[in-house]
Amino acid sequence: MSIFLAVILLGLIILFHEFGHFIVAKANGVCVVEFSIGFGPRLFSFRKGDTDYCLKMLPFGGSCRMLSSDEELYELDEEQKERKGHEFEKQSAKLISKYGKAAAFETKSLPARIAVIAAGPLYNFILAFFMSVLMLGFMGVDTPKVSSVETKSVVYESGLREGDIITDVAGTGIVFDRELTRELQKHTSAPFEITYKRDGVTYTADVNPIEKRENLYKIGAALGDDATISGIEDDSPAQKAKLKVNDKIIMINGENVSSSKEVIEKIKSSEGKELTFKVERGGNISDISVTPGKTDTVSYDMGFSTSGERVKVSPWETILYGLREVWYWITTIIDLLGRMVTGRLSLSNLSGPVGTVSAISNVIDASSSDGAFFVLMNLIYIGIMLSANLGVMNLLPIPGLDGGRLILYAVEAVTGRPVPKEKEGIINFIGFIFLMLLTVIVLVKDIIRLF
Repeated sequence: MSIFLAVILLGLIILFHEFGHFIVAKANGVCVVEFSIGFGPRLFSFRKGDTDYCLKMLPFGGSCRMLSSDEELYELDEEQKERKGHEFEKQSAKLISKYGKAAAFETKSLPARIAVIAAGPLYNFILAFFMSVLMLGFMGVDTPKVSSVETKSVVYESGLREGDIITDVAGTGIVFDRELTRELQKHTSAPFEITYKRDGVTYTADVNPIEKRENLYKIGAALGDDATISGIEDDSPAQKAKLKVNDKIIMINGENVSSSKEVIEKIKSSEGKELTFKVERGGNISDISVTPGKTDTVSYDMGFSTSGERVKVSPWETILYGLREVWYWITTIIDLLGRMVTGRLSLSNLSGPVGTVSAISNVIDASSSDGAFFVLMNLIYIGIMLSANLGVMNLLPIPGLDGGRLILYAVEAVTGRPVPKEKEGIINFIGFIFLMLLTVIVLVKDIIRLF
């Protein structure tokens, strides 16, 4: 059931992306020959108007295939059109006879073509926005509210107190507690200033990060508050023990654990001896032996902490926070991509459709014991992230993606003439090969992670 829900969620996000292309193409008089979800052979299809609507075998990806001005199709006689084996080509040939080149995508104005291509990513951002409003309406906003302040710290001497709301870190505006965490990680090497509010009045405080170096026992896994693994380092004890992302640790050496704090304390006090983890994975319970390794650890004490307490807000504020939620994910994804390009983050963190479905499925299984409401909220939260991610990734200036085509249109706008079809074909072919190689690499990594 969890895998089914994961596929449905991924399919909804892809459907919205392709629908963006579809609806804007129709609005600009472009004839859509085939609208499909999935790849490969057709499982189910029907024709309405000029368009074939299809569900295909492989439930990853989709397409909105528009009428082309390909001269070869225009030159076919009726008998040749009938002999065309591929349904797309047969339907295209019939529509060419019906409409001529007027309904072909390439014949439309440059602004119209840009609008059609940009609409896919834009609709992903729109879907992420609606999901954000829904989630924040039910769950509230995770506010950067100060939960504790060290009495001898610089921030305490500057006036920061428990209950204050942080609104800015070193010139960067803060709305969510998640944003605060992200920004604090960027400012560890030098003192900086934060802005906070108390009773509607704005104040500032100095922060002097204090570096702490410790030699601790660790397993190389990041943990969520409920002791669920959210990340695993390469070549770490956790990876060697075959622990996986979304595994929930429920017991260590026969003792129950329910929080990341409890797990970390038991690992720290292990003295490097083997620990037996009882792990919940996909609804099943299993024992996994892990031997912690000693690691030089660097952390930074800011002198205060926040709780991320969720607070309900008015409907109008929920809409505004929904926009901010989408912006948070867009900037987070761009930041992660930048770290991958610069080598600060391993490419092994990339995940394809198989890994994504597996991760969603594990989250559903892990939250199912909390009830249907929390399963739904987790699905919506993941949906926001994935929809924003698909929008950003498709806007990358890589041939074969929407962003690659938009770059070609930008060249056309500057030069006043379209890129020659031969050159465009070569560029798109190179991009296609690159994307296929990346897809295969990520797919193999996803499958290895599963086993």
